[in-house]
Amino acid sequence: MPGPGAADGQDGGGTSLFAALRCFGRHRKPRGEYGRDPETDHFWRLFPFMIFIIYGFGILVRFDVLPTPLASRLFSLGIDTLMIAVLLLSRAFIRRSRIADLGLAAWGIVVLLSALTSVFMVAVTVAVEDTALLQFHTLQMPLQHRASYNFFIPLTVNSLTLWLHVRFRENLRVAAAEREVNLAEVRRLRQQLDPHFIFNGLNMIAVDIMDQPQKALAMLREMANYLRYSLDTAEIPFIPVSAEVAALHSYLEVQVGRFAPRLLYDIDVDGAARDRMIPTFLVQPLVENAVKYGFAGDDGLIRIALGFQAAGDDLLVTVGNTGDLRFGSQIQGVAGTGTGLSNLRNRLKLHYPGRHSFEMRQEGPMAIVRLRLAGEPE
Repeated sequence: MPGPGAADGQDGGGTSLFAALRCFGRHRKPRGEYGRDPETDHFWRLFPFMIFIIYGFGILVRFDVLPTPLASRLFSLGIDTLMIAVLLLSRAFIRRSRIADLGLAAWGIVVLLSALTSVFMVAVTVAVEDTALLQFHTLQMPLQHRASYNFFIPLTVNSLTLWLHVRFRENLRVAAAEREVNLAEVRRLRQQLDPHFIFNGLNMIAVDIMDQPQKALAMLREMANYLRYSLDTAEIPFIPVSAEVAALHSYLEVQVGRFAPRLLYDIDVDGAARDRMIPTFLVQPLVENAVKYGFAGDDGLIRIALGFQAAGDDLLVTVGNTGDLRFGSQIQGVAGTGTGLSNLRNRLKLHYPGRHSFEMRQEGPMAIVRLRLAGEPE
């Protein structure tokens, strides 16, 4: 176990922390508004199925409209291709206009749009009948059948398009609300920053400033780095793991100044995990809990171990400290009585809905908390 202040690749100053924050824009994956792709409404996932239905049903109903099956099928494919093009234009109109805000009136517009499509398609087929393309054969399909077919197919597709668009806009509103909740909780963490941490740190600096000025100056720098991190990320919901680790390093260095030489810590960061995004201050409550509830081992030392590993699309976070879960105080702290810990589970549900795990276990003298975070945070 490395000595006080040991942290994987950290230099003890604020350079790595703020370098990581400056690189935030380069590290972050391109994402849509509120972490979602604004162009995704699942229409294109259904598009192949719709094409199959339109072409297949069209060939079925027009199988014998011309004297030869081959002519009927070629005619059907051509007419349905034109219909698909018209339906894509209708989709563009529905998405770009504001008819989704009209409520029930929007469905009336969809009916009108489908009726206009029907009139256009019937007019096209009538015009084709008057050309030599069909060798002067008249389609063996009554006009009312043509009109009804060319009306209900567009009505179905246009209605589905409108429903998907309305649902998509609602999802965006929900995503915006969730993002505001996430930011509010991050701000709350900053506002609830443990006053004992600041008070005890400043008190230790005051005690050491005369006898150990270098130590006092180092503690002051680490406190400044940590508090500056808290302010600089006030409006940033997600940061690279490297930036979170740099902030935790500063926090633990201040705690080492308080408890040295009884407190040792180690931070192990997998190279592949450094650029992964993580919600700001997500791990901080667990580290505070480890310091608060850590017991001295047989050697009289309180040991804290942090780990960040990438496992495919998952990020594994481990926070351990010498202690015993059987005494209950540490479980109580994780359950939410400590500062910032009460909303940890809620933040996990918001940032990683249905794709995270939270586990506590005793491994020898170490009380371990493990987080498995699947994919990118929302």
